[in-house]
Amino acid sequence: EEGRGPAKVDHKGSGSSIKYLTLHMVDSAHVEDVTWFVYDVIGAVEAERLQGGATLVHCVQGVSRSCAFAAAYLMWASDQASAASGQQKAPLLGFQGPKLGYAEALARVKARRGVASPNVGFAAGLTQWAKLRAHLCWANHTAPAQPLLPPPPPP
Repeated sequence: EEGRGPAKVDHKGSGSSIKYLTLHMVDSAHVEDVTWFVYDVIGAVEAERLQGGATLVHCVQGVSRSCAFAAAYLMWASDQASAASGQQKAPLLGFQGPKLGYAEALARVKARRGVASPNVGFAAGLTQWAKLRAHLCWANHTAPAQPLLPPPPPP
C-alpha cells in the first residue's frame, strides 16, 4: 500500500501475540508530516503498556522515523506524568518534574540510541506539536488528564 491512510495493527500469524503497526511514510524533510501519525503510534504503544507489554519501535535504519516517534511518546508521557502529579498515582515511566519538549525528549532517546537523528522536517513537526500541546494546556490552565490521545484501537 502506498500513501497515507489510517495506521493499522496487524496480528501476524495465527495465535501470535506480536502486533505490528505499519505506517506507510516517507523519511523526507519536505514530504511527510510526522504529526499525522503521532497519535496512532502513541495509542498503540500506550495500549500495549497498559496491558503490561513492551513495544519495539523501529524503522529501516533506526535513525529518523523510529527515533522521532520515540521522542514523541516521551513528550506525551511527560504530559501524563505532569497531569498525574497532583494525584496519588505513580509517575508514568518514572517521569518526575516538568514536561519534556522536543529537545529534551530527543536527548533521552539519544542517551539510549546514539545515532538518533530525526530529519529536519520531523524535528520541526514535533517542535510545533510541543508548542501546540503547551498552548492547549495553558489555555485550560492545567494539563488535561488525557491530553490529545485518541481512544485505544479496538481489540
